[in-house]
Amino acid sequence: MRHHFLMIFVLFLTTSQLPAAQQYLYTGQLERIDRSGVGTQLKEFSATCVVTSDDASKAFFHLDETGSKLPWIERFGTTSAQDAILSKSGVAIGYRHLDRNYVLPVAFPYFASFDQLESGAEWKNEQGEFQVTGEKTVNDTKCWEVKATTGIARHHRLYVRQDAPIIEAGTQTVFMGPGDRFRMTFRLAPLTEDKNEENPRLTAATSFLLNLKATAARSEHERFQPLSPKQVKEISSSRSELLAASKGTFLDGFAKEIDEHLTTTLNRKSRVDSLAGSMLNNAIPKFTLQTLAMQDIPSSSLAGKTVVLHFWDYANPTLEQPYGQVGYLDFTHNRWQNKGVVVYGVAVNSQLIDSKTRSAAIREIQRLKQFMKLSYEITFDAGAVLNSFGNPTRLGVELPLWVVISPQGEIVHYQTGFYEVDNRVGLKDLDQAIEEAQE
Repeated sequence: MRHHFLMIFVLFLTTSQLPAAQQYLYTGQLERIDRSGVGTQLKEFSATCVVTSDDASKAFFHLDETGSKLPWIERFGTTSAQDAILSKSGVAIGYRHLDRNYVLPVAFPYFASFDQLESGAEWKNEQGEFQVTGEKTVNDTKCWEVKATTGIARHHRLYVRQDAPIIEAGTQTVFMGPGDRFRMTFRLAPLTEDKNEENPRLTAATSFLLNLKATAARSEHERFQPLSPKQVKEISSSRSELLAASKGTFLDGFAKEIDEHLTTTLNRKSRVDSLAGSMLNNAIPKFTLQTLAMQDIPSSSLAGKTVVLHFWDYANPTLEQPYGQVGYLDFTHNRWQNKGVVVYGVAVNSQLIDSKTRSAAIREIQRLKQFMKLSYEITFDAGAVLNSFGNPTRLGVELPLWVVISPQGEIVHYQTGFYEVDNRVGLKDLDQAIEEAQE
């Protein structure tokens, strides 16, 4: 594995665990396993983990990975010796398989049930079944060989140091898609002396990043989603402080990556804001939507109504959150439909234009509509309608695009991406735009 994908864990642990000021090096990879048991490597991953506080049972980690990866805000955090293995809040890699994003927890560095380890031990807990199957020397270190079974057919083999709750090496079984089997392996390299003394900058940098993560307050289903414009704005104001705090630490490169990403995102947002400004308060272009039953809806028929257009691909075969936020949009539709408000989903899907692929595309939309119990009308567009509304995807942003049209035929709201959700009214900003259009 190439040098910059080596995994370095610097653990300052108590004498009851591991001596302080030592360095650990892991290498890891994800493989696809065929029916004959042969593996094909898909990606490599790496991480740095350090203890920066007096509590040596907790460590800050930073993950790096090749291929499809988690957004930067998800590639760092804390892990604890008290966490169960494969904890969702611990180290995890990202992978996209069959058009679906997966977050795959990795079992290192700590082993939570260290006190259970002895020859022949077996136990169960909320995560699965565990069995000490023997002893093995790994990297000249005596380890317990532990067989862990989590879920159906998910068998893992972990090698835990006998002198500390640290996993020396492991093999994990992963399933994705319709039962496709994958294997994740990692191994601790021979021990080397840590050349880094305690660094106040490192403590400041890790604290800074963890504060950013807490501010973002992302939910589990958002782990593959980009940061919202509000989050980007809040975090961007602290970029210079993060760069300064990280200088001279192993997080220096990561801080520069974050800075570059935020710069690109802000520049893109500026262009999108400019596009929105050019569209707002102007008369709508002439357009024609087409229903799934192949009936035309010309823009002239919308006069005197408040109209919400939701441009999205409506192609979600894995039924993966956040589903384009269509559930919240349906709530908005039901709330306003008796007050002169019309909602149209606009499927921007080229497969609906080709007669050879149209039936399959419509079935996919109907599947999503049935699954989400959507009551508003879904139409489709080959791209002409989206283009007439500026097509923000040309600027590098992803759908959905939300447009609110006033009864006077003017664009009064133009929003790209996902809304922040309000527990009381759902898509609060959209709801407010509709209310203002009604006045």
